[in-house]
Amino acid sequence: MPLWLIVVLVGAAIVALLSLWRRKEPVTAMTELVTGIIKELPAEEAARKSVDVDCLSLARSMQSEESGEQARLAVGYAVKRHAARKGMSITKLVTFSSHFPEVNGHYSQQRYAKYCSTFQTPTTHTLELAQSVQAGEADDPSQGAEQWDNPILQHALAFAHPYDPETHHGYKTPDEIAADREAAGYKPVAVEGTTTRFWVKAT
Repeated sequence: MPLWLIVVLVGAAIVALLSLWRRKEPVTAMTELVTGIIKELPAEEAARKSVDVDCLSLARSMQSEESGEQARLAVGYAVKRHAARKGMSITKLVTFSSHFPEVNGHYSQQRYAKYCSTFQTPTTHTLELAQSVQAGEADDPSQGAEQWDNPILQHALAFAHPYDPETHHGYKTPDEIAADREAAGYKPVAVEGTTTRFWVKAT
């Protein structure tokens, strides 16, 4: 038996065993890791977890984009605020891609020209934070932000995979992002506890 086939079979067996062990939370499939697209639809996952789908979408955004609690709250409020400005649901905002229609309606990595990443499954605590953001009960550290980016991470992503304006694949540099945001009428603000740069709509 070829070595590559043995590796594939062992990998599939591990995924299957982990799925049986976790039961309530399917392990991300190998195809999802490769494509960066979650197969299960938002409404299906929300029903399985008995949570509101917009709360789930908010939690996935917070989990995928930041690690610290304050930064996650800032992301949550930014998502909520931007969705309200756009006049659309949170789920619609974070799953829509104008350049990759095959991804529309699915959680995925941000590289599909989406507003933000929703690829990471939220923890119970992040879901609780998302619920508090959705209800307006948590303090808002975002200072009215609607956008954000991390210059350090963005430098690395842009170096590894530069943005191609023709295909819309890749990542823009922090300077390119800043130019786009400023042209759209945003100004940067700092949020305590994170190197992420948040952007507020200038009035």
